[in-house]
Amino acid sequence: MATKNRIYTTITVKSDRYYVVVSYYLTSATGEKQRKQKWIATEYTTADKSVKRKIEDIRRGIQAEYESKICDNYSDILFTDYLKLWIEQAKTTIQDSTYCEYKKTMINTICPYFEERKIKLSDLEPCHIQEFYDYKIKNGTGANTIKHYQAYLHRALRDAVRTKRIKENPANADFLILPKVEKHIAHNYNDEQLLNLLRHVRGHELEPVVVIASYLGLRRGVIIGLKWECIDFKNKTLTILGTVKDKSLYEGSKIRSMYYQPTAKNQSSLRTFPLSEGLCNYLLNLKVKHEHEQQNCEYYNDEWLGFVCVRPNGDLIPLDYVTRCFPKITAKAGLPRLTIHELRHTNVSVLLEKGAGFKALQVWSGHSTYKTTMDTYAHLSMDSKQELTNIIGSVLDDELQKIMAQNGN
Repeated sequence: MATKNRIYTTITVKSDRYYVVVSYYLTSATGEKQRKQKWIATEYTTADKSVKRKIEDIRRGIQAEYESKICDNYSDILFTDYLKLWIEQAKTTIQDSTYCEYKKTMINTICPYFEERKIKLSDLEPCHIQEFYDYKIKNGTGANTIKHYQAYLHRALRDAVRTKRIKENPANADFLILPKVEKHIAHNYNDEQLLNLLRHVRGHELEPVVVIASYLGLRRGVIIGLKWECIDFKNKTLTILGTVKDKSLYEGSKIRSMYYQPTAKNQSSLRTFPLSEGLCNYLLNLKVKHEHEQQNCEYYNDEWLGFVCVRPNGDLIPLDYVTRCFPKITAKAGLPRLTIHELRHTNVSVLLEKGAGFKALQVWSGHSTYKTTMDTYAHLSMDSKQELTNIIGSVLDDELQKIMAQNGN
């Protein structure tokens, strides 16, 4: 019985048992269509009487099932094999760092779970993905990490629908119960704490990183990616031209896994800062210091020549080291623990409390939208809110006192 997608179902008897035989076409690795058959046993035998209608109902149900899942490029590929194939195909459409993060998550976390269950791509259901999320949450995985898993799986399965491997995306959020992601409120230092930090970081190899982050509020990768060619000492400006990223493919050496990408996070990140007199002089002195180290170090590493944040031997300061070491510096200084990214929040919060407007801060921080700046930093503007409270109070407080007096309060 022919139907759409060239699926055939017939009823046959083998060894006195009724079977439904499904015939369909499978896409091979070379792209060729190969005819396949699948025999599905029923519970009925030839000894059973008056079962013709029941077996026909079973055939129709199987026909509908296969029509719902068999597409033009249907195959018996395992879900995990598809994910591995997809990540390599997607490599040319995403940034290297994104590819590495996707691959690491797929290979180390998602695939091991589904490999044990041997679920085919065509058989994957929302319940399978839900069970995976529930399992990870039960074992301590946070909501934000689940959010990343969902993004990766949704994109991979969206492409499976687009290429007609499956008919519907089982990772559609409408089919799943996802944990609520709590909004992260970043910590930050006040003026005095920030000054204290600068005193304690003096002489440490992370000193330039901390100084630049404190003055400009740049992201970690952008700071490590700064080159001397980005700085115009004559006109006292600093222009962001790129960022350093970590491929996370190498075990051991974090320096080997780093690479420079001549674009920042987004177009808004590609911006120019005027430099204060103090920061300009600091960077100029740092440049002279690097030149002296280059001349006097016998085994100076020329690979990162021209970068601002390098060690005395020319090695670029690893991103991972910055992340791990900075909180230790804050603790040693007797300050509340802070991450390097929260130093960026400190910079913006100081500017906000000193009267900077949100629109100006959007440009300063490199956010792509005004909404991002508002959502991230609106909670910090307590002084600004207090000022508005004082203004409205000056207008209404006297009248409110009269009302309270009249009410006998």
